[in-house]
Amino acid sequence: MTLLLKFIALRTFDFGSYNTGASDEQASSCLLVFSCFAAIVGLSRNHVLGDEAIHKSEIVLSSEAVEKLPVYGRIMSNGEQSRHRLELGTAFLGSVFQGRVVVINSGEHGIRIERIKSSCGCTIAQSSEREISPEGSQSVLIQVSRKGLGAFAESVDVIISGRQHTIELKGRIQAPVWPQSELVIGEDGEGEVTLEIRDGTIALDSISFEPDSDQFKILEKRVLDDEVWLKIARNDSGQFYEAIHLQPRVEGDRKFEPVSIRVKYEGVIRAVPKTLYIAAARDLRFFLFGDVSSIIPKENSRIDVFIELKLKEGGTASKTVEAKMTVLKQGVSLSFSSDLSDWIRDASLSTDVEAKISCGEIGFTARFRFLDS
Repeated sequence: MTLLLKFIALRTFDFGSYNTGASDEQASSCLLVFSCFAAIVGLSRNHVLGDEAIHKSEIVLSSEAVEKLPVYGRIMSNGEQSRHRLELGTAFLGSVFQGRVVVINSGEHGIRIERIKSSCGCTIAQSSEREISPEGSQSVLIQVSRKGLGAFAESVDVIISGRQHTIELKGRIQAPVWPQSELVIGEDGEGEVTLEIRDGTIALDSISFEPDSDQFKILEKRVLDDEVWLKIARNDSGQFYEAIHLQPRVEGDRKFEPVSIRVKYEGVIRAVPKTLYIAAARDLRFFLFGDVSSIIPKENSRIDVFIELKLKEGGTASKTVEAKMTVLKQGVSLSFSSDLSDWIRDASLSTDVEAKISCGEIGFTARFRFLDS
């Protein structure tokens, strides 16, 4: 055992400044090897998903199970503080980075792991034994379960006999299923989207998707190499959702985070309120949602709007008026002067009238109702 530990100390990357006799080139090569050992191992009892970050106080694996994990690196306890960087690579959302760091007592006296702390609750660092005899070793479990996409950087501090050894952990989380584009819903209420299946372990023929809302339904699915093409219909033509969330499902108990896809509406506008209550000598205002980008004026805030009233006695009355458009975060507002109220009353001879309103080639329906009748 003693000879084996000495061989490890001489042949592997030394996390401390202990003089092993290894060259800088050998140390760099070993560091690269250990970086490649970074493994992504799911918990045996459940799959850790987005907002189910593991708390640091939770016991995750037994000491026997920890010893079977890949070695991320080694800390040589030689009385000096040290700082080390580990590149964990890329994992899919819902996966767990699991490995171990081996603390080696290269001295003649026993040492103690006094404290282990991590930078956040998504990172676990644990050791079943704290006392390490001379020329002995002890594994420290390192586990990272991130809930967000993109690059991350966490750290673990291991305090050994009053000396701090900092381990910096860097990696990246990506979604196993990713939309190639936004979902464009046309005037017929249908659209299509292509999903890239990045996780090669997913059987494309067996994967299905379920919308999280009954406002959408999947009409057709096609498998294209490592992609899935979907044709989707909107059920409620009166509602405009900024995004659709699809829940991937496969055979077995594996779970996935929902896939969020931005929705764009082509050639369709919804007005709020649907019924505009108006009073004499007051300005009128609609809020428009949907394909508003196609009606926003490029040079100024003024826009010509065509209004056609449906008269009770039959026939129509129409007029083109100028409106002021204000761009909002999720739509636009359309404001008319009080002159429009007077014209609506005079033209319709009614206090409750339906209208078709067109902004260029895109239109919507509304109802005007007078309050002072």
